[in-house]
Amino acid sequence: MMPHSRFSQLRVPFSDPGETYRAYSATSDVLAYRRCPLQYFTFRIRNYQPSLTVQLYFGIVTHQVLDLAFMHYRGLFGTPGMPSESDIADYFEQVNRRLRARRIWAPTRQREYALELLQRFNRIEGPSFYPRILDTECRLQARREGYILQGTVDVLAIAEDDRESVEIWDYKAGKCPSIGDPLYHQYVFQMRVYAALYEAQRGRRPRRAVLYFLGELGGDPPPVERPVNAVLQVDVSAESVEEAMNFFDETVREIERCRNEGRVDLALPPPLPPEGTCDACDLRWNCPLLLAHNRRYELRYP
Repeated sequence: MMPHSRFSQLRVPFSDPGETYRAYSATSDVLAYRRCPLQYFTFRIRNYQPSLTVQLYFGIVTHQVLDLAFMHYRGLFGTPGMPSESDIADYFEQVNRRLRARRIWAPTRQREYALELLQRFNRIEGPSFYPRILDTECRLQARREGYILQGTVDVLAIAEDDRESVEIWDYKAGKCPSIGDPLYHQYVFQMRVYAALYEAQRGRRPRRAVLYFLGELGGDPPPVERPVNAVLQVDVSAESVEEAMNFFDETVREIERCRNEGRVDLALPPPLPPEGTCDACDLRWNCPLLLAHNRRYELRYP
């Protein structure tokens, strides 16, 4: 008898795997695609790895150190209470070691500057803000037509004027952009998407959405209280949130078309990304989008 004959009558019923959906976020997908479709296609769809990670460094170190500071306040590392400046420095070094292991880094002066801002935030905002925090790094998901909407809210906090309501907060490492800056509108869009996510999961919209710009804490002498431009409150009315989600849906359809066709349609070149985005992009030496807009980078040695 052949070894496989015992299985000759075995029948495995067909199981329909059903539909599968990709997950999309406001920052990593929709805003990244709108900023530069070619860069998104290269690094997100085709999964090439960029060589520069400074911008990524600032975002990660800010969020992770402040998350550890809140855990310290809650007593997860010992006695509850406010973390000191030396505690923040210790947490900063822990995060830096993890980032170096992932090959994410920044020059020494920029690391020192990031630590300085985090210590100032802890000193100025911590005593009043930490007691209001309900959760940090809150991952949210919601089903949309044809895809999964996902995002991570930095902080869920008790509203200052209504203890039964919730605020959503997001930290930004830089300074608050002016209202005419495209970055301003991107941040507002991001917070409205988070408001939609929170409402989809929790059944009610947050009372408000707040952006905190740590870059506003810079300067010498250091501020002793919150700078005026450090906080930006975002309107999350039903109409504004619906408008943001319509834009999100439209962008996802474009990304899906880009995936299916395996290319970016540059027949009608989109507007150029901010100059800083191009300065850090590995495609800048021979980018068809830059050439179409007559922006060129001179070749140089690394």
